[in-house]
Amino acid sequence: MSTLFTLVHLAALVCFIVFLVKMLKLKKAGEDHGQAKKLMLISIAVWIVSFIIVGITTPSTKDNQTGDSTATTEESTSKSEDVTDETLDVASETSTKAEDKGNASKYKKDTTLTDEPEDTQQEDDSNKIILEAGTLGEYGKDLVLNAGTEFEDKTIGFFVPSGKYEVTNIGDHMTQVNVYKNEKNVVDGWEEWADCVVELVDVGETKEMTVTDGYFFNIDPPARITIKKVD
Repeated sequence: MSTLFTLVHLAALVCFIVFLVKMLKLKKAGEDHGQAKKLMLISIAVWIVSFIIVGITTPSTKDNQTGDSTATTEESTSKSEDVTDETLDVASETSTKAEDKGNASKYKKDTTLTDEPEDTQQEDDSNKIILEAGTLGEYGKDLVLNAGTEFEDKTIGFFVPSGKYEVTNIGDHMTQVNVYKNEKNVVDGWEEWADCVVELVDVGETKEMTVTDGYFFNIDPPARITIKKVD
């Protein structure tokens, strides 16, 4: 549109110059001054009309530009809203997936924990008896050999029910586990236990030992063991 306006303006300018030149020629030639005056008025009128046309059409151009700018702004706003909506949708979907994954993981953990009943573990622990050197506990009794002599030997006998046991060393050092018969023999004037079964049990190691009627477990400090009846 700006090119068209320029062409109209140039055409009006050319007409004005042509009429002005003709008027000057008529005036120099001494011909009818009325005709010369008429040409001058026509040229001025053409020039003024061209300015009026340009003036009228120019606001229209601005309106178009404003309209285009408004349309562009609205389009940009619409695109921005679309992008925002898409971003929110993606964020919502990601959050939902993360929540589902967390719930699935939690469910898996809960299932793993409940797959093996706690009662079984508690039952296994309840079947174990802890024996600690120097502590009587439920089954311990104070015993002594060679009482009243310089070789007096005080110890604790753990009188557990007879049977076969799994013996596990839960202490910090290898320990000797004894199963003594609760009878004393005198050898060369000194007392000793009539019968004995001995096992060396390493840290964390488990061995089987049998306690029959009239026998007891015995350990020396700092030993600490668990026993579990298996038969």
